[in-house]
Amino acid sequence: MEKDQKYLIPCWHCGAEFNMFDSTFCCHFEPTPLCLFCYQCLCGASEDYRSNILKDAPPEYFEMKQRSLRQKDMKLGELLLNAGKISKADLDVAISMQKEMKAKLGEIFIRMKLITPEDLELFLLDQNSIHESKLGHDLPDPFLIEKLGAEFCLRVGMIPIEVLEIDEKKILNFAIEKREDLARIKLCDELSDYILLPSLGKSEEMKILLRKVKAIKEVEDILTLK
Repeated sequence: MEKDQKYLIPCWHCGAEFNMFDSTFCCHFEPTPLCLFCYQCLCGASEDYRSNILKDAPPEYFEMKQRSLRQKDMKLGELLLNAGKISKADLDVAISMQKEMKAKLGEIFIRMKLITPEDLELFLLDQNSIHESKLGHDLPDPFLIEKLGAEFCLRVGMIPIEVLEIDEKKILNFAIEKREDLARIKLCDELSDYILLPSLGKSEEMKILLRKVKAIKEVEDILTLK
């Protein structure tokens, strides 16, 4: 985000006004900002809407977008390596091809058939957009823990906070201790029905809450822990 910059626009989807400089970009090949209220990107808007919004955007916005794209390209190779999707040799080949083709690194990986477009969308979430969550030591929603499964939450090291339902889409707000955990969590089949909205919990708070979750077997057990 550019300090003190503001460019307020109405969301094409929900109508709420938000500052484009406070937003992050979607994972599509030609990324556009996400609405801060409904999490819809501008890609779904009409061409006229996008043209009108972008033609009036200040130059600093496009500079911010280019920096964001470069950062995502650099992170993508590391994330895919850590997740075991590609090898170091694959990455070296892709970087060489990128210089010749002048294409995005993610597109190169798809052309090499190392990942699918769906894989790319999972891994391109901008990790810098993860904010810190003030969890405290209260136990999270017991019924949400039961729904996801206490064992699953412990295995991936996450604390579910709430589920928001917007236009029949389920958005899962959850806390993790380290940004690096997100790439692994995004691959979990148990979360395939959710749009993921992660936040960072402080190490000590996460340890306390995960110890409480460890004691959970049934919903009744959760309610007796408070």
